[in-house]
Amino acid sequence: MSVVNSEADLYEPVQTWLQGFLEETLKKKALAVKSYVGADEVLSRILIREGLIDNISNAVLFDLKIDVFAVVTFKNRTELVIVECKKDTLGLIDLGQLIGYSQIIKPWISILLSPRGATSGLHNFLVNHGMDHLLSYGDDRRSLITKWDVIRKAPDYFSVIPRGALDPVSIV
Repeated sequence: MSVVNSEADLYEPVQTWLQGFLEETLKKKALAVKSYVGADEVLSRILIREGLIDNISNAVLFDLKIDVFAVVTFKNRTELVIVECKKDTLGLIDLGQLIGYSQIIKPWISILLSPRGATSGLHNFLVNHGMDHLLSYGDDRRSLITKWDVIRKAPDYFSVIPRGALDPVSIV
């Protein structure tokens, strides 16, 4: 595994992956996909500057800085996909942050990732104790957790919680 010295080391490769993944997955359904690194700027400011604020109403409620996000424009709606990057092993506090953001801004999909993946405790809690329902926050809206493969510059699809949540068939 390559060394990740800071969360910022993840932003560009995660943005590149997210843009490509959404374009490929939604190529016949989405009119446009645009991804951003937002770690250093409030989400609402970026959306205002890009002329997208009217389409994503909950994004202005709080001054949230989302590490990486994408705006997906469909024929009759606009959706937000958010990604929170962590350099260390993912724990309950990290999941709590993502769930909080997801409850507030209601993204279509929210992703929590780290090159170290989830702690065994968090994995146990969600998978073995059947608590993965906590990752849902609305009709067809869910959070997911995954290990980031630094070499491949993509998620480790076998580590995704809930299993199969990044399968293109489950997204469209």
